[in-house]
Amino acid sequence: MKTKAQKRELLKQVSTEDLQSELTNRGYYAERLWHTDDVDPNMPHVMAMVVLEEACTNGNTIFQIKNSIASFQALFFNPKVFPKKDPKDLKCFVGYDELK
Repeated sequence: MKTKAQKRELLKQVSTEDLQSELTNRGYYAERLWHTDDVDPNMPHVMAMVVLEEACTNGNTIFQIKNSIASFQALFFNPKVFPKKDPKDLKCFVGYDELK
Protein backbone atom coordinates (compact mmCIF):
# COMPACT_ATOMS: atom_id res chain seq x y z
CA MET A 1 0.00 0.00 0.00
CA LYS A 2 1.29 3.45 -0.92
CA THR A 3 1.91 6.11 1.71
CA LYS A 4 0.16 9.48 1.57
CA ALA A 5 3.39 11.06 0.37
CA GLN A 6 3.67 8.51 -2.47
CA LYS A 7 0.05 9.09 -3.46
CA ARG A 8 0.61 12.85 -3.42
CA GLU A 9 3.60 12.46 -5.73
CA LEU A 10 1.56 10.34 -8.14
CA LEU A 11 -1.25 12.90 -8.18
CA LYS A 12 1.22 15.69 -9.01
CA GLN A 13 1.76 13.95 -12.34
CA VAL A 14 -1.94 14.20 -13.24
CA SER A 15 -3.22 17.39 -14.88
CA THR A 16 -5.70 19.63 -13.09
CA GLU A 17 -8.16 18.98 -15.91
CA ASP A 18 -7.90 15.21 -15.46
CA LEU A 19 -8.33 15.52 -11.69
CA GLN A 20 -11.32 17.78 -12.23
CA SER A 21 -12.83 15.30 -14.68
CA GLU A 22 -12.33 12.45 -12.20
CA LEU A 23 -14.12 14.39 -9.46
CA THR A 24 -17.01 15.10 -11.85
CA ASN A 25 -17.18 11.41 -12.75
CA ARG A 26 -17.44 10.62 -9.03
CA GLY A 27 -20.43 12.96 -8.63
CA TYR A 28 -18.77 16.17 -7.45
CA TYR A 29 -19.40 19.57 -8.99
CA ALA A 30 -15.93 20.55 -10.12
CA GLU A 31 -16.56 22.89 -13.04
CA ARG A 32 -15.45 25.88 -10.99
CA LEU A 33 -12.40 25.34 -8.86
CA TRP A 34 -11.10 28.29 -6.87
CA HIS A 35 -7.36 28.94 -6.91
CA THR A 36 -5.20 31.06 -4.66
CA ASP A 37 -4.57 33.33 -7.66
CA ASP A 38 -8.31 34.13 -7.62
CA VAL A 39 -7.74 35.74 -4.23
CA ASP A 40 -4.56 37.61 -5.11
CA PRO A 41 -1.67 36.30 -7.21
CA ASN A 42 0.77 38.22 -5.01
CA MET A 43 -0.57 36.94 -1.68
CA PRO A 44 1.35 34.10 -0.05
CA HIS A 45 -0.25 30.72 -0.78
CA VAL A 46 -1.06 29.94 2.86
CA MET A 47 -2.80 33.28 3.41
CA ALA A 48 -4.78 32.94 0.16
CA MET A 49 -5.89 29.45 1.18
CA VAL A 50 -7.18 30.83 4.50
CA VAL A 51 -9.18 33.46 2.60
CA LEU A 52 -10.62 30.80 0.27
CA GLU A 53 -11.44 28.50 3.18
CA GLU A 54 -13.31 31.25 5.01
CA ALA A 55 -15.10 32.50 1.89
CA CYS A 56 -16.20 29.04 0.76
CA THR A 57 -17.27 27.66 4.13
CA ASN A 58 -18.91 30.59 5.90
CA GLY A 59 -22.56 30.33 6.83
CA ASN A 60 -23.78 32.87 4.27
CA THR A 61 -22.07 31.08 1.38
CA ILE A 62 -23.39 27.67 2.43
CA PHE A 63 -26.89 29.09 2.96
CA GLN A 64 -26.90 30.68 -0.52
CA ILE A 65 -25.62 27.52 -2.22
CA LYS A 66 -28.20 25.30 -0.48
CA ASN A 67 -31.00 27.71 -1.40
CA SER A 68 -29.83 27.86 -5.01
CA ILE A 69 -29.67 24.08 -5.24
CA ALA A 70 -33.21 23.78 -3.87
CA SER A 71 -34.50 26.48 -6.25
CA PHE A 72 -32.96 24.95 -9.35
CA GLN A 73 -34.01 21.47 -8.32
CA ALA A 74 -37.60 22.66 -8.01
CA LEU A 75 -37.38 24.42 -11.36
CA PHE A 76 -35.78 21.56 -13.28
CA PHE A 77 -38.24 18.99 -12.01
CA ASN A 78 -41.32 21.18 -12.32
CA PRO A 79 -43.58 19.34 -14.80
CA LYS A 80 -44.72 22.68 -16.25
CA VAL A 81 -41.12 23.54 -17.19
CA PHE A 82 -39.87 20.07 -18.15
CA PRO A 83 -42.92 17.85 -18.64
CA LYS A 84 -40.96 14.87 -20.01
CA LYS A 85 -38.24 14.99 -17.32
CA ASP A 86 -35.73 14.16 -20.03
CA PRO A 87 -32.22 15.03 -18.81
CA LYS A 88 -31.36 16.21 -22.32
CA ASP A 89 -33.86 19.05 -21.81
CA LEU A 90 -31.62 20.39 -19.08
CA LYS A 91 -28.72 20.61 -21.51
CA CYS A 92 -29.96 23.71 -23.32
CA PHE A 93 -31.22 25.34 -20.12
CA VAL A 94 -27.96 24.87 -18.23
CA GLY A 95 -25.87 25.65 -21.30
CA TYR A 96 -23.48 22.73 -21.25
CA ASP A 97 -22.33 21.34 -24.56
CA GLU A 98 -22.60 17.80 -23.24
CA LEU A 99 -24.36 16.11 -20.38
CA LYS A 100 -21.80 14.55 -18.13
